[in-house]
Amino acid sequence: MLLQRKKTTVKIGFFNLEPQVVLSHVCRRWRSISLSYPSLWTSFSHHGCQSSLRSLARLDAYLERSTSRALELWFDFVGDHSENHFILLEKVLPHIKRWKRVTILSGKDNPTFSFLHSICAVAAPNLEHFVLRFHILDSRRDSDLSVDCLEPTIFTNGAPKLQSLTLDCSSLVSLPPLSAITTLRLEAVNLKPVYPFSWLTFLAILSLPSLASLSLVGQVFEHPQTSTAPLITMNNLIHLRTYGHGVLLPLLPHLRAPSLETLNIHCDWFSVNFGTVGEPQAFPSLQSLYLSEVFAGLPQSAWYFVQLTNYATQILISQQGPFESFFAVLQHYQHFPPTAYWTNLKLLIFNMAPTELALIPVLAKFAEGRPKNPLILRIFDGMDRFWRQAEPTQYEALRGLCTIEIMDSADNPLAQGIDWPPGEEVDSNYIYETDDPFDIEPYSPISE
Repeated sequence: MLLQRKKTTVKIGFFNLEPQVVLSHVCRRWRSISLSYPSLWTSFSHHGCQSSLRSLARLDAYLERSTSRALELWFDFVGDHSENHFILLEKVLPHIKRWKRVTILSGKDNPTFSFLHSICAVAAPNLEHFVLRFHILDSRRDSDLSVDCLEPTIFTNGAPKLQSLTLDCSSLVSLPPLSAITTLRLEAVNLKPVYPFSWLTFLAILSLPSLASLSLVGQVFEHPQTSTAPLITMNNLIHLRTYGHGVLLPLLPHLRAPSLETLNIHCDWFSVNFGTVGEPQAFPSLQSLYLSEVFAGLPQSAWYFVQLTNYATQILISQQGPFESFFAVLQHYQHFPPTAYWTNLKLLIFNMAPTELALIPVLAKFAEGRPKNPLILRIFDGMDRFWRQAEPTQYEALRGLCTIEIMDSADNPLAQGIDWPPGEEVDSNYIYETDDPFDIEPYSPISE
């Protein structure tokens, strides 16, 4: 191929846009070759800002020229107030056996509710990746719209290859077969109302035998009726991330995930009751821990979590108010924790306001108490410059205790979030209208 896709986006306002290359003229020979090469026509996308009529003609051409090849389809109807988007979806229905990766996004003004009836009693034998986000307009009470079972309501004739699924939890009537799911994203981003899974149904989701990657954003399941939860065993879970609402964190002490490698927690808090359910059982395979705007009010809660994650070798801590974080709570209480903790840690990525000079001795204390594994501390350039100038003596002392690596704020390596699941190419810009909620921006200024 002439062009290789790169993970590069252009940010305009609040939106991340994929760069485009437009070929206005090609020679007759190249045109002939391209028209007879079906693999060039297997990936189709429609943006809400595009002309639906133009997309209709383009889709016809793609469907014809791709012959029998598997299809990758992306439809973004957000902001599209015409009725032609229904025709676009109807055109791809006869080709449902060719669907491989399909994304359908819709707003309040143009729900795809009626389209779901067309994909209920059908089979999608080659579908591997499915994203569906839309708003339900229903006259029934919210309580009548809870999700109480995992029986499929779409693709009921089978989707045996479906491994990756993203729903926004307004999609209670759009549940495909989950038997082969390995990656599940239940992400209610700025969505109202949300129709969550019931507590028992959510436990059934956690019991899916093939589930390896789970992402939860917002209140996607109901709080349990009792303060105690059963032991939750997820032998194949490798990647877990959660954003907000304080619902999942209380379950961590009950979770047995021997294969868990990455744990990513954003905008959440440890309650005063966290860690009161017995001895912590550490995740033995944990490698990477990401904590962004995570708070702990009691040192006991913070220390319990440290024991759960003690095997982590890479930790990211991003906090706007550093002394509200559980990391600072640990450092400022004499009895919690012991001298050394996170003893396997090799890399600490720190993203906080550079003006917080009291962080320097806190980090020095943490680095000094480590019995092994030389620590690498990775910070943004703004923090590095400020600390060098404001506290040169303390900063040099810190440099003597660990290796400091500098991140470029202008080319923020955390700006596009953490690839999730790790090792997979994820089209996060195809899911969110604005930024991915797991994006991390530097608190350090780009220029002083």
